[in-house]
Amino acid sequence: MRICFDYSAAAQQRGGIGRYGRELLPRLRTALGDDCLSIFTNNAGRVPLPPELRGLQRYSVGLGNKAWRARVALAYLLGRNLDRHFPQVDLFFAADHLLPRFKQIPSIMTIHDLSYLVEPQYHNFPSRVFQQGMMPHFARHANHIIVPSLATQRDLETYYRIEPDRVTVIPEGVGAQFRVPVTAERKLAVRQAYHLPHPYILYVGTLEPRKNIIGLLDAFAALLEDGLDRQVDLVVAGGLGWLYQPTLDHLAELGLGERVHQLGHVADADLPALYAAAEVFAFPSWYEGFGLPPLEAMACGTPVVVSTAAALPEVVGTAGLLVAPADTRAVVDALRSVLANPELHARLAAAGRIQAARFTWERTAQATLDLCQEVVNAHRA
Repeated sequence: MRICFDYSAAAQQRGGIGRYGRELLPRLRTALGDDCLSIFTNNAGRVPLPPELRGLQRYSVGLGNKAWRARVALAYLLGRNLDRHFPQVDLFFAADHLLPRFKQIPSIMTIHDLSYLVEPQYHNFPSRVFQQGMMPHFARHANHIIVPSLATQRDLETYYRIEPDRVTVIPEGVGAQFRVPVTAERKLAVRQAYHLPHPYILYVGTLEPRKNIIGLLDAFAALLEDGLDRQVDLVVAGGLGWLYQPTLDHLAELGLGERVHQLGHVADADLPALYAAAEVFAFPSWYEGFGLPPLEAMACGTPVVVSTAAALPEVVGTAGLLVAPADTRAVVDALRSVLANPELHARLAAAGRIQAARFTWERTAQATLDLCQEVVNAHRA
């Protein structure tokens, strides 16, 4: 069995989908070996692969994201198959919400979320039109679909009515680097590198409307207005997504000045210390198909405050504080309770580590590999 894995989002460092590829592919490689695994990327020549992946066979196209999406969409509209671009491939693994049209090659597609349908107002117009128009084609064309949560499975059944036997829930995981205790020296080094105060509330994720960072900023402003026994800042780590300007404008309107630290994209190597040094992690999203950042924060022993939306209660369980994303006062009260109550802080930290231990990328990879073999065997039968 020779699998071709779409590594485009991972190579381009694109948010949670990129993390999914960066974590899953090496584990599939360990199980399969280089002879049974290849990778695909678009934008070839402009997006280099990390050195450790250069030994894998690579299929590629030189088209940027928009051009490659247009080419795939045209293939569906015109009924043209793209098998010839992937010789000697037994299975195509679509990890990036984009599935080329095949005639002979079976495929598995991971649908990470359906935010473009559930919360379409939080997507920019081109992305919303493309995904609403093409994802039904991709979902029907895939031999099998992976979703990361029961919440996403329910959304898929609601909007697309996909046969249940074509959908498998395979939760994502937490890398081992988040489970290793972070030394005080390492925390200090990362704080100094990013010029961070202590203590701080942390958010990690792309800056886009669906993440409800505006709501978090409002809650942080209210927290400061209420008064605290100690100074606490807010740290926002993550690259700019779509429709981010209203968030930046709102930050300026609130006049929080140096109390909010915008880090932009943070290197994976720095994330464990960034999480571990935080007093509390806040993630009040309007919608999530899974929710990797709170899981990573819990693995690092940092208490989490997350919204009750979609998959987050499923991921966090009873190990964090859950609040309605529209209830600013509830967010404020939850943050204050963690900051002001050492016993609650310690209890959530311990419960979070236990909850996060249930999710490993090794389990994700094994379940994915087993499903790949099933799909290939069924196709050959």
